Amino acid sequence: MGQTLCGGDCVDTDIDRDHCGGCNQPCPAGAFACDGGTCVATKVWEPPVQLTAQAQGVVGHAVAVDDAGNAELVWRNDANGLGDGFEMRFDAAIQAWSAPLPLGPVFGKTLSVALDGPTGVGHVAWDTLTMSGTQVLARRFDGSTWGPEEIMSTTGTDMWPVGPVVLAADGNRTAGLFVNSIDEFGEPNQLVEPFFDGTNWTPSPPPIVGFDAYFDDAWWGNFKGFDVAMIPGTGASYVAWSQYHSVTGRYVVAARMGMPAIQDPQIIGAFSGDCTFPAIAADAQGRVVVVWMRDDPGVARGVYASRYDGTWKAPVPLEVDPTRGVGAPRIAMNSAGDATVVFRQEGGGGGDVLWAVRYDAVTDTWHPAEALDVTCPSSVVDWEVTMDETGDAMVAWVAAGSLFARRFSSTTQLWRAPVNIEQDPGPVTDVEIASTADGEVFAAWRQQVMGVEQVMGAWYR
Repeated sequence: MGQTLCGGDCVDTDIDRDHCGGCNQPCPAGAFACDGGTCVATKVWEPPVQLTAQAQGVVGHAVAVDDAGNAELVWRNDANGLGDGFEMRFDAAIQAWSAPLPLGPVFGKTLSVALDGPTGVGHVAWDTLTMSGTQVLARRFDGSTWGPEEIMSTTGTDMWPVGPVVLAADGNRTAGLFVNSIDEFGEPNQLVEPFFDGTNWTPSPPPIVGFDAYFDDAWWGNFKGFDVAMIPGTGASYVAWSQYHSVTGRYVVAARMGMPAIQDPQIIGAFSGDCTFPAIAADAQGRVVVVWMRDDPGVARGVYASRYDGTWKAPVPLEVDPTRGVGAPRIAMNSAGDATVVFRQEGGGGGDVLWAVRYDAVTDTWHPAEALDVTCPSSVVDWEVTMDETGDAMVAWVAAGSLFARRFSSTTQLWRAPVNIEQDPGPVTDVEIASTADGEVFAAWRQQVMGVEQVMGAWYR
């Protein structure tokens, strides 16, 4: 993007609303943006609203939306040890949020929610504590009402939270992924994938998807990140995870076809140093992309991507500078296979730079990394990305205690200017975003209100 001197300021006339296409050529007031030097009508970020009013505050939340513009928000209040989980639904037909629905006690700090875009059907999941150990529970949303509690796992024997529960939905099927139990030393047992086949969570107990189930040795151990995606329109899942191998002394990234037709695992990321915190996405043709971070101080650091289209391709480095540390990547993909990967990398001057790398499925091309946050020399502490079916992407991130968002237009092939979407001086944490097929985006984050952390939310539409 080039810079033009307008009134003493350097501006990008491709995206600047006050100098769109040239100096002193402002776009009309209201819902207009500068795309490629042309003023176009666009969606806008609406003012944020406070969604929770927990006296004890909130420690974890998650969001999902369907293609009709309905949204689900789940969270856990900040009680010591065992808090309570809640759910709220935004009904697009009446443009209003429901009253909070109690879900029950939550042992860990995280809940997960997933909705199928076309139907709005999905699940919320969380872990809880029983008399004999921890257990993962779920409730199903059938498009209009929430069903009763369902058991996703057998009861663990350890009085410690399971790892975070990850969910993905497709039609009336849902895939889950979590570490079944964690002991007092923080050591996990098995990575398992329960699968909802439209009627029940099956099989019971859920199948082990890590290397432990396939190699009769004690070399495979701890996990450091895992993710699950579903291939749209098929009900099939794909999983990726990072697992420690004691002989080599490092973490590797592996992937496999998950439920309902499990395949043997395959290592796709193994370098000197550790490969950790993978993220996965899939398109409607069954093509899969896994991204992860590599950390080998003194040798190489960075973000890598591997594609599957019948066979796994060689990993491709996406980072800008292999000598600087990176943060765990996030990925979003539409059903056509276009993808956007976002990650943080250490910059000069003590700050961070947030980068985006786009993949074009038609040309099978990874575009060069583009800097999204270039104005704030502070630490970028959280970032998320989502995409719609046209190929437009939205990235949200937290820097210097504030929340920013930036949209990529597939029409102009340009990133619009960053927007601060929260209007409160309180520090922001843990942003979550989700998109409809036509590009409406819902963002939720936590922010202090009168000294207590609550969930705030805003729509881009």
